[in-house]
Amino acid sequence: MSINSKRKRERKRQRKPQAETYSAPKRLLVVKISHQEINSTNVGCVVKSISAIISQKGHKAVLNNVLYACDGYDDDPREICEIPEIRHFFSTLLTCLPILPFAIRGSQHDSDLLRAFMATQLDVSVISGVGSKSLAGVRDTPECIALMIAKWSQDYLATVGQSDHAVAKLIAQRTSLLSSICQQGVSQPQP
Repeated sequence: MSINSKRKRERKRQRKPQAETYSAPKRLLVVKISHQEINSTNVGCVVKSISAIISQKGHKAVLNNVLYACDGYDDDPREICEIPEIRHFFSTLLTCLPILPFAIRGSQHDSDLLRAFMATQLDVSVISGVGSKSLAGVRDTPECIALMIAKWSQDYLATVGQSDHAVAKLIAQRTSLLSSICQQGVSQPQP
């Protein structure tokens, strides 16, 4: 290799802008669920996607890290919790993936996806078009909701094993969040 080509490479390397270093947020898993998958209750692709990440990176990689989109329902005037096919799809998916309520992205300040999922699992009526956004029309009792959330926790912890204390702590935090979301919805005045 000639001295000129070495110098050219060195100059090229020096001209390249250097990337800033920063702590990137955890990578989110975005799951797009097609209209066809929902109508045929084909949960296989979603189960395969989430299970693959769990087997590669462990359960903590999925907890509070999944965003989902139900494709093909943009023109449907109903709330997500009013569409029977979506309710059935998520019930079936929950049976196959007990991690689901703990994997869906949500926090105390940003819980729309989690609320929408919760609305598909509860006996919810849509009042004044708010439906899944506020869970204002929940007809299940708070006790039934608490039992349902406790069952989700038990089912998931049974698959993971209670030996992973970090996962168990995250599950306890999410269980508390799920309960508070439902209590907010149940305690809201109904028009």
